[in-house]
Amino acid sequence: MLGSARPLLFYCIFLSISLTCSVYPALAQFSGSTTGAISGTVKDTQGKTVVGANIEIKQKETNLERKVKVAETGIYNLSQLPPGLYEIKVSAEGFSQQSQKLTINIGRTLVVNFVLSIGDTSAVIEVNSSAPNDIEKTESSTNIVEKSINNLPINIRNFLDFSTTAARVIVDRFQVFGGNSGTSGLSFNGQSGRFNNITIDGLDNNIFITGGVRTTFSQDAIKEFQILSDGYSAEFGRAIGGVVNIVTRGGSNAPHGSLFLFNRNDKTSTRDPFLSLKPPYSQSQLGLTFSGPIKRDKLFFFTSFERLSIKQNNIITISNSFVAAAQRQGFIINNGAAPRSNKISSLLVRFDANPTPNYNLWVRYNSAFERNFIVGNSAIVDEKRNRRSDNAIATSGTYTNAKLNLVNETRFLYNVYSENTSPNPNFPQVSIALPESPIQLGSIDSPFSIKQNFYQVSNNTTIIRNSNKLKFGIDFLFINQPRNKNFEELLFNGAAQFMPLNFSEPGIIRPSLSALQSFDPSSRSPEQRAFLNFLSLVLPDIISGFPKGLPLADLPLPASYIQTFGDTSINVNQKNFSFYLQNDINLGPNLIFKAGIRYDLNRFESLPKNMGNFSPRIGISYQPKKIPNLNIRASYGLFFGSLPTLAGILTQHFGVNARLQTLALFFPSSVIPFSMPNHNFPKSSQIPDGFSVTPQISATFFAQSDLKNSYSQQTNLTSDYLIGKETIISLSYNFVRGLKLPGVRNINPVIHPITNDLVLSLLQGRADPTKGELREFESAFDSYYHALTISINRRFANKIGFLASYVFSKNIDNALPFSTNEEIVTGNPVNPLFPANERGLSSQDTRSRFVFSGIWDMNYFRKPIFKDFQLSAILKLNSGQPYNLLTGVDLDMNGEIFGSVADRPAGLGRNAGITPGFASLDLRLMRSITIAERYKFQASIEAFNFFNKVNIDPNNINNIFPPDENNNFLLPPQRNGRYIVTPDRYLGAFAPRQLQLSFRLIF
Repeated sequence: MLGSARPLLFYCIFLSISLTCSVYPALAQFSGSTTGAISGTVKDTQGKTVVGANIEIKQKETNLERKVKVAETGIYNLSQLPPGLYEIKVSAEGFSQQSQKLTINIGRTLVVNFVLSIGDTSAVIEVNSSAPNDIEKTESSTNIVEKSINNLPINIRNFLDFSTTAARVIVDRFQVFGGNSGTSGLSFNGQSGRFNNITIDGLDNNIFITGGVRTTFSQDAIKEFQILSDGYSAEFGRAIGGVVNIVTRGGSNAPHGSLFLFNRNDKTSTRDPFLSLKPPYSQSQLGLTFSGPIKRDKLFFFTSFERLSIKQNNIITISNSFVAAAQRQGFIINNGAAPRSNKISSLLVRFDANPTPNYNLWVRYNSAFERNFIVGNSAIVDEKRNRRSDNAIATSGTYTNAKLNLVNETRFLYNVYSENTSPNPNFPQVSIALPESPIQLGSIDSPFSIKQNFYQVSNNTTIIRNSNKLKFGIDFLFINQPRNKNFEELLFNGAAQFMPLNFSEPGIIRPSLSALQSFDPSSRSPEQRAFLNFLSLVLPDIISGFPKGLPLADLPLPASYIQTFGDTSINVNQKNFSFYLQNDINLGPNLIFKAGIRYDLNRFESLPKNMGNFSPRIGISYQPKKIPNLNIRASYGLFFGSLPTLAGILTQHFGVNARLQTLALFFPSSVIPFSMPNHNFPKSSQIPDGFSVTPQISATFFAQSDLKNSYSQQTNLTSDYLIGKETIISLSYNFVRGLKLPGVRNINPVIHPITNDLVLSLLQGRADPTKGELREFESAFDSYYHALTISINRRFANKIGFLASYVFSKNIDNALPFSTNEEIVTGNPVNPLFPANERGLSSQDTRSRFVFSGIWDMNYFRKPIFKDFQLSAILKLNSGQPYNLLTGVDLDMNGEIFGSVADRPAGLGRNAGITPGFASLDLRLMRSITIAERYKFQASIEAFNFFNKVNIDPNNINNIFPPDENNNFLLPPQRNGRYIVTPDRYLGAFAPRQLQLSFRLIF
């Protein structure tokens, strides 16, 4: 929230005054999330306004027409124009007509001015298309146009990957696609990938449980999309990071279609450097598109279908000796290449209609079905099956009234999304703290099943009055989850942790076991076995209920074991309501001011209610008269996100009125469930007989009583300079302050540990010794992001177009883990009572980044050898990212029940290390052959990671540095004060060079 009503009241008064301003004609940007706009003036050769001149614009593909007249101010405005090719004509009595061909892009306003000369009114003079003009722009945005979508090399044709060709957008460090931990996969300005907003045709496409993305469709179904990284207008919300607007393709008057096939296999790929052999691999993507008119100029259709099939191998880097030990315990794992598969089928059908000159509408149906078999990677073996299905129907209708300068658009979405994840087999998660590298078998968050029904209605109205371009709208999104269709068996299969066991006592020396010996009975010495046989005889007399005759010498001995029991159903219904008001005002022929305000109200099941959030935003754009090629723009605003409802799920499961109970056992009691079939207790709604939950050895999840939505303050200052007619060079400074960021913190840790007695520490050493872990979802953390960016954008003209940017940035935060996949990277806080001590470089920090994407039609040389060839490329160069140095042992004996051991070598702060950088060049060479004029055949070869650079995965390194017998730590060398990763700790890398062949027939 803003903190007090006074700033908001002042802003509302200021906005109200701005709505009445009408001094100069408006040339501001006033497009929409799915449309573009045109604005300009019509004058004669003497500079006088041609009042009443007729403006007529027609879309080339569908003959969609709009007509307006030039107002007394001498300006015209055409808003809410679907992206595409257009021809605009200007006519007035006594003047020669003029026409111009141009391209409309989403989220952009073209400024097109006409100067009419006296002459033959029947003659039509064609003028050249205007150069790029960004005077209306105040936000940081990048448009990925159809030319780039169709021709740039994108691996697996995931069109969201185009977002990373924009400045300050990187791959999310915590991305997990699919499953109940998924994110959007994109980090804007160092912010979490859970707080972006991905829209399709102006309607929601997000998974609110985790901030992920629902399934998508064929890249060939995309007309264009826009990447908004900061400073966007009040029309856009529910994001503290970025917004991605995707617009699907529609039909046209001319029938079009295509058939395509993309194929690669292990014979066209380089061997992974972490494998001695090249594992089998095959990937194919095939599909088709077809579009055309049903009734010329009135009704059109477009359809696309695509099928992706991948058979590959993840890389398991566990030692052969441990694999043999795990197999002896019934775990079905293998070292090296582990097969996995991924199959996705997607369909999209869209109908567009222009029933009247003032009204047009479209209806879209899309579906996707995904099946994954996952086995994990590196030292994490997590075999599970994931199934997702997504069915959506969406529609939008747009009404235009030229006399009132009014456009109204209404959108509707109904979507059914379901996801199921199941482990194979139903074994518990096992963590083994080996000195060379910790190993994890299985997961704690499956089986998992969810079904969500999405209902969304939005209405947007555009009104143009003199120098004001006013836009306002409402949006309502309701997410319903049938209770009997949703469950998460979190920890229902149990979780066991194997650590070194030391049986010695003061003055009494006894055998000890390493973590591996605790897990693998065959690795124990005769002396160790003899002692364990002795324990088997005495423990039943010492511990009430301990089974007699349990052969401890021949059993795995987990140090701890936890398992949940109870009602696994979940209910996380959600309601989102939004209202916005945006006004773009021209304060002079070269000065534009924008003011907007947005209100968002989010209500979640099981989370505290709130009164909503107001987020004001302002922007300014100035073009000096003496330097017309220069444009200076700036913006500031608040941007609120929507809290992932995963917090609501956990508070239902493990809250004060918990549906689940967690049984925690320590050695020797922990051996009992692990000695059973499948190494766990049978699933049940009740705690097994003979066992009970000890409050001090349990965890309760709850939400902060005044839990707030996260938000960011975004500021940017940018100067754009037009070079020639096609190229813009930009220099910008961006500052993003993340506030009220979410995290989970244990507010009742062990603060009085008892040496060498973990159980007694848990029972007696907590801040409140009557309770166990109190894990609170808090909106209490923050971040700082500073960036300097230089970029060059040349729109495609004269056979070449490219986008290049270099970003120098720094990202600092004290954010705590929100989910298990974040925890693996960041670890929990060393002392959760002092989260401020966790401030350090963000895990998303990427100090330097250069990215280039470009297309070059090589017949530019007019030589036969280059005829009909095209070369395109994406080059990415990133500096290294931070990593956390951990000990792998519980040095402070605080014994957290949920989560990983977070202790760091003495004196080190969070993320004190630095991983290797990243460099990759993707190339695409295509040849087009025209056949009988109506047909075109295209063949291409793509090379991903062309130079076969070994790019180490920053999440796939051994970051455990345990103490030696003298409690000293052998730390890696430092460079510029940060601990680098030595090659012996590399566990895995991103993909090596991959070649792909593709064929396409266009008709």
